[in-house]
Amino acid sequence: YASLQFKPPLTMIIPYGLKSWLESISRAILIERPKQIPEFIATYCEELLKFRECDLKGISDALSIICQYLHEAVLTSLT
Repeated sequence: YASLQFKPPLTMIIPYGLKSWLESISRAILIERPKQIPEFIATYCEELLKFRECDLKGISDALSIICQYLHEAVLTSLT
């Protein structure tokens, strides 16, 4: 039975971004000192998601403008 025992891996794979998220949420908790930490974390994550959505929309809009500019530049060079 000894060979059937579970042996945890020697190294742990941490998902990309988890370390920085833990650092930032810990820093925010230390700075804000909320009375209700679970609620604070929930609000913090909601705001983080809103920021990410806005940031992605801004990037998408910028890429659309760049693509339009490049398309117009190619059409101009062909004429």
